[in-house]
Amino acid sequence: MAGGSYGVLQGGSSFITNPFHRGSAAERFAVDLVKLNSYGARAVGLAPKALTAYAVFDDAVSSPCDGTVVEAMDGVPDNVPGRANVAAPAGNHIILRCEDTDVLLAHLEQGSVTVGAAQRVRRGQLVGRVGNSGNTSEPHLHISASRAGQAVPLTFDGRFLSINDGSGWTRR
Repeated sequence: MAGGSYGVLQGGSSFITNPFHRGSAAERFAVDLVKLNSYGARAVGLAPKALTAYAVFDDAVSSPCDGTVVEAMDGVPDNVPGRANVAAPAGNHIILRCEDTDVLLAHLEQGSVTVGAAQRVRRGQLVGRVGNSGNTSEPHLHISASRAGQAVPLTFDGRFLSINDGSGWTRR
């Protein structure tokens, strides 16, 4: 993701800190990342309907690893915040195979996915932009990792993040 301060909307290893992901074997360590504006808030206003009011919307998403694109989906419209698209849970997304681990980057902005299936990617390469497509109520980047269908814990700068982590976690 681009530079700035980020926080965890959902994440962690317990049902309390990660209720939407914890019940899935492949998603139980998933993390939903949001960007914080200069006031430490996710958006301008209280539950705004404009996607651009959210600090993270349209942020660049880079590949977290060297790997191969297993799946790339684009063309799912971004939702109005507060209205999820349950018919396309991951929305616009990319699945990367990094050695023996699959990494899902989901809820990308419609028309922003820059890679296709079977394409090799390098760590740091632009692969899309943060959106609000799929089963999501506000713009954020969903990231999860799995190996043989079982979730793999994720670390960011050596830290395992949980809900509300990140005030002060800065990406340069």
